[in-house]
Amino acid sequence: MSDVIEIFTQEMFSTLRSHLLGNPKGQEEAAALIAGIVDTKRQLRLLVREVVPIPDEYLLHKSSVGLQIHPDFLSRQLKECRLSGSAFMLAHSHPFGGRHVQFSGVDDAGEETLFPKILSLNEGLPTGSIVMSPKSLSARVWLPSENRPRPVDEVRVLGQTIERFNGTNGGRLPEYLVEPPDQGLYSRHVLAIGAEGQRMIRRTRVGIAGVGGVGSSIFTQLIHLGIRDIVLADPDFIDESNLARMVGTAKSDIDAPKVEVLRKLGLRFDSQLAVDTVKGPVESNQARAKLRDVDVVFCCVDSLPNRAFVNRFGCQYYIPVIDVGCDIQMSEKACRRVRAIGGRVMVLMPDGPCLHRYGMATDGLLTDEQDAQRYQLVSGKREEVPSMVCHIGVVASLAVCEFVNLVTGMASRALRSSGVYRMYDGISGTVRECRGANDSDCIVCGAQRGLGDSSDNRVSGR
Repeated sequence: MSDVIEIFTQEMFSTLRSHLLGNPKGQEEAAALIAGIVDTKRQLRLLVREVVPIPDEYLLHKSSVGLQIHPDFLSRQLKECRLSGSAFMLAHSHPFGGRHVQFSGVDDAGEETLFPKILSLNEGLPTGSIVMSPKSLSARVWLPSENRPRPVDEVRVLGQTIERFNGTNGGRLPEYLVEPPDQGLYSRHVLAIGAEGQRMIRRTRVGIAGVGGVGSSIFTQLIHLGIRDIVLADPDFIDESNLARMVGTAKSDIDAPKVEVLRKLGLRFDSQLAVDTVKGPVESNQARAKLRDVDVVFCCVDSLPNRAFVNRFGCQYYIPVIDVGCDIQMSEKACRRVRAIGGRVMVLMPDGPCLHRYGMATDGLLTDEQDAQRYQLVSGKREEVPSMVCHIGVVASLAVCEFVNLVTGMASRALRSSGVYRMYDGISGTVRECRGANDSDCIVCGAQRGLGDSSDNRVSGR
């Protein structure tokens, strides 16, 4: 049986919590939640993309120990879910609940009567419920294949860090016990981030889109960090020039798929490592299918249209994207010299600024790059750009550090504040924080945000 995970952006979770626990009289409050659906063999994910507080005029009665919702409100929200192919959930508060809030007997009886009807009206799409107290929460879901609710395994909030809570009592997930073979291997990590931090790294499923110089360096660092589950997507094969930039490659790897070379490299380090490979572009159906249930994706692709795709894909599936790039620019004079060496690391959260808002994926830039790609395809001439493994390694390490911050909360200053990203200057050897967009109001990414598999119009390269 696959795990059930409910995922909130920080904005959605804060909106829900403020409404449910903000009653000055200590009365219960309720809200409807509309969620995108991601259903894979591994997991059922419910992506909360809209919180609809239930106003008093739609509550037949309300007190500190219970409330009743008017059927008209439910009908209106269910119609929207049915039209968009979304899951429907109800959340309510127990204002005086403690650290381990649970559904009451009244909650159980009400759901047993109401939720089978909702399942039928919403064409069998998942239906869920959440109860929240000031110190904890519990969540469960009704599925058409089961005649009783099942607990949600994890409630996840995508904020400054990825917070993960036990869906049955609102506490932290069960402690990770460092297995005997791992005690020596990760002992230095545990001194820095604790056993729980190492557990969070271990249980995080990571995707890497593009495994050339930057992607291969990130892959190598991740497996040494303790990642056990990775998806690699890249259509290319290794040529001689890759050997100088791709970590872990040898001359015997020439003409082999990049993803397969890295998979074998990872298994030499850890025979238990799960490496899922896609020998195709990140926008292919196979890559989409395998990346849609990762927890974080590193975007290391070369082309701007593909970067824009990964950004929108992350918005659609509530997956944080760490966008990484490295570039050496040469002067235009006859005697060419290095003019600039730069690298960029951006943590793109589903409800934060995107590449469009940063001005890095405008229609004009996308069109220019697509025209250049078409010329190379027709002419058979592929332009090689300057690149060196030393600068690639620095930028890859910055990206992996941001991953550690995001998953474990190791560093208090991270790149998830609105509009902030990190730039590396290879000539001066410095790293600075830059501020770009200050909002997330993007009509391109916003239209896809949190839809999951519910979207009929799947994200495209433009």
